[in-house]
Amino acid sequence: MVWLNDFLKFLLMQKSDLNYLHRQTLDYLKAIILNGTLVPGEKFYSRAELCRKFGLSSSMAHRIHAELQAANMILPQSGSKFIVNAVSVPEFTPSYKLKKVFSVGDGNCFREGSFAKLVMDGVQEACMSFGLEFEMEFVSVLNKSANYINTKRSVAPDTGVILYLGMDLHREAMPLLLNSEIPLVTVNSLFSHRSAVLPDYRMATRQLLEEAVSRGAKKVMYCSGFELQHCPIIAGEREAAFAEYSMFLGLEYMIANSGNFHQLCRKAAKFKPDVMLFLNDVWATHFVKHYLGKCDFVPRIFGCDNHLESFEECRLTTWDTDPAAQGRAAVEVLLNPMSTIKPYITRTKGKLIVRD
Repeated sequence: MVWLNDFLKFLLMQKSDLNYLHRQTLDYLKAIILNGTLVPGEKFYSRAELCRKFGLSSSMAHRIHAELQAANMILPQSGSKFIVNAVSVPEFTPSYKLKKVFSVGDGNCFREGSFAKLVMDGVQEACMSFGLEFEMEFVSVLNKSANYINTKRSVAPDTGVILYLGMDLHREAMPLLLNSEIPLVTVNSLFSHRSAVLPDYRMATRQLLEEAVSRGAKKVMYCSGFELQHCPIIAGEREAAFAEYSMFLGLEYMIANSGNFHQLCRKAAKFKPDVMLFLNDVWATHFVKHYLGKCDFVPRIFGCDNHLESFEECRLTTWDTDPAAQGRAAVEVLLNPMSTIKPYITRTKGKLIVRD
């Protein structure tokens, strides 16, 4: 019966749709292995689980297992089981001088004044100061047809890559992320084998909690939410810093992981925090405008790690990073040969902004 179900699925789907589903699923699985969502040693999806979770046929699930195993990303166990393997990318020493910086990003993110646009403004500024050519390719994945995937992207040998991953760009960027011969830096995502430029989350947490204490707060609530590019390593770092500094400052705290604002309201109603700290200013502003009035108490709302264009519309305490500084730092990492030999993270600082 399994072969009959596979055959019926095949009849219902065009070849281009099958190729799209296969590539999309494969690139997604590679991405969550690279960014730590699936950790080394963890049990990987069985063939049945792949079929159920991603809508694959049994033969396509078998093919994905084979391709991930060939890429050394999963290891076979007894029976038909697999575990996640630690990804090892060969060390690469550049034998040429960097002449150009290339970046690919979702065109929907790069509005004038947006965080992504300010990052790339910093990249361009640094390229000009170092005499490097800069090329930006805009990719609107959401506007492409269902079978559009660029799986053969290549880069000239004298070119470095800076990636601002947003929306659905994993499948566009995966060939670049997995090519160890390309110097590459990410500026808002973290992959275990690639260099990255990130805000200093520990500094942000410390400054925000100190501000909360200065305003008499005794109870603080950490509010995460739905992240398009979720990275467990970064999320874990934020939560650990929040718990650590809360205890150090003698604060009672709660970590509320939910992308549902109604659930956050219910949790906050029970805990009654003096301060609610959101991962970014967009969520914080949304909560203030649409949910705060429903609470029977009035907490102070803090935001973190985002650039809010209409910031003046909301009275908000936030830790504001400098996106242009992240872009400039990314170019400096590319120019440092060590960045292509041993991946590392460079941190950019921000500042506390209080709008009463």
